[in-house]
Amino acid sequence: MSLLDNKNDEEAVQPPVKRGPPPGVPRRGSRDAARRLAQLNFDPIQEAVKLFDKISNEIEKMEMIRDGKVEGIMMEDGKMRMRFSSMAYANLLILQQKTINDLIRYGYARVSETQILQQNTATPLLITMTKKGEVYNDLVDAQIQQETQVTYNEDDEDET
Repeated sequence: MSLLDNKNDEEAVQPPVKRGPPPGVPRRGSRDAARRLAQLNFDPIQEAVKLFDKISNEIEKMEMIRDGKVEGIMMEDGKMRMRFSSMAYANLLILQQKTINDLIRYGYARVSETQILQQNTATPLLITMTKKGEVYNDLVDAQIQQETQVTYNEDDEDET
């Protein structure tokens, strides 16, 4: 069956395929989630900023202990932190960076991370041979190249 099976021999026109909502309209799940967060008075951006501030304070405290500026720091639970833990410090830095990455999505559109690879064509290698005892001369070489333009074909390679 072809597209020209109409009585008038005209092209059959297919209706456009509709897939999902029009551009710019938020999905139903997104609207429902936003509505539910509003009912709970929960702002994820505000909470992420609070977490970032708390992590930054903990990093500052650990750096003060590491640098020897204080003997120990009183924690919120009433316990005294006396020593520096490099593992805990590294985990806090990782968590801080993750929080930054999560927050930055709200301020900036995501950028594609694909890289465009450039294909550079190799320039041909020209070897000028001289007889034993002769001296290479650039001017003569340039004239020879103009007179005899040798091109490299991949087909020639297959024949050898």
